[in-house]
Amino acid sequence: MVVKCYTCGKSFIKEQHRINRTKYNNHFCSRECYNINPIITQEKTGREIKCDNCGDIIYKSGAMLKSSKSNTHFCSRKCSAQYKSKQIPKNTLCDNCGIKFRKSPSTISQTNFCCRECWKIFVKSNGVSFYRKFKKDICELCGFVPIDKCQLDVHHIDGVKNNNIESNLETLCSNCHRIVHFYGRK
Repeated sequence: MVVKCYTCGKSFIKEQHRINRTKYNNHFCSRECYNINPIITQEKTGREIKCDNCGDIIYKSGAMLKSSKSNTHFCSRKCSAQYKSKQIPKNTLCDNCGIKFRKSPSTISQTNFCCRECWKIFVKSNGVSFYRKFKKDICELCGFVPIDKCQLDVHHIDGVKNNNIESNLETLCSNCHRIVHFYGRK
């Protein structure tokens, strides 16, 4: 179907399903015409910022600005990868053996290990396999008796995953576990 551009008045062909989805019944021949339109630009909640790698000016929506954990913004994935490769590795401590080692700032997390062996030792002593030995045979909340023990989860009552004291752990069926995390204990 032939329609007119709302901004420049140029006629162009637009598919019917795209016409049905058009907001305000305004049609635009290009991204430039769309961005010039005052109706659209008034709705924008974001702002123009510089790409942290190349310095180009880019527009980021309010949601994109809020979702950035490191408060860095890039115009493309290529710029993001270049920026991360330029970062100087920082010294961090291994959570298992305490040895200092260098790790890229973008990969530093809550738990850091210098090698796979340290990670395995940590998991066996503190991780998932450690608290699974406290798993009971029924759900402590609803009394569900499972066909297989894999239908039960170990739940941390205080919500702290590193607090593996036996009094902080309880056995819940998968359903109760999800409900407790979603709604709390109501």
